Amino acid sequence: MRILDYNIEQEIGRGGMGVVYQAYSPALDRKVALKVLLEGSFLSEGARERFHIEAQATVGISTA
Repeated sequence: MRILDYNIEQEIGRGGMGVVYQAYSPALDRKVALKVLLEGSFLSEGARERFHIEAQATVGISTA
């Protein structure tokens, strides 16, 4: 399975906001963790903002 440019290898986690996959990134030539938000009416703007903050924290970007 593919999502955008990532080759999905396996699901490694699932939670209230989404699913985390082990994937391969040809652009980076390495394995990565790829989190995909679940769809649904529960996905509020606040949930999207928390996801964005989590993504920034993961790569070491300050939100301040």
